Amino acid sequence: VEPGVKREFGHADLLIREDVAHLSADGSKKIKGRSPIFEGISTEKVPVWMSHGDKVTQLPPGFTSIAYTSNTEFAAVEDQARHIYGVQFHPEVTHTPSGATMIKNFVLKVVGCKGEWNMHDFCQKQIDIIMNKLEDKYVVGAVSGGVDSSVAAAPWP
Repeated sequence: VEPGVKREFGHADLLIREDVAHLSADGSKKIKGRSPIFEGISTEKVPVWMSHGDKVTQLPPGFTSIAYTSNTEFAAVEDQARHIYGVQFHPEVTHTPSGATMIKNFVLKVVGCKGEWNMHDFCQKQIDIIMNKLEDKYVVGAVSGGVDSSVAAAPWP
């Protein structure tokens, strides 16, 4: 990693490589195409949000560049054999319109999660656990200004 010639902050066009060697779904043969994290993204030139002043100048053994920008040769990389992926942009922000698709592809296609979890199940299970522990006692709920520190704010009988 070295300081970049030009700091990238804001919009950049991510260019997806179409000629990356991958194992087929059953792992029996090598095929050329896009990385699985870019499945369902219909264009080669994808708007992404960047925020960095450095850049990767050499990849470790086993890694391949799967996307780049005009300033960053290794904007997205993978080591498919070890299931390690890296991006030098922010797929989690709204300024990267296809970011949710990339994250979903990583979680479902690369990691192999089923995608059955939802927040409703989580909330109800946690409420049941707390109510079970409380029995007939009361809870004092406190909320600060931060989204990540809100815990419980509704009174329970």
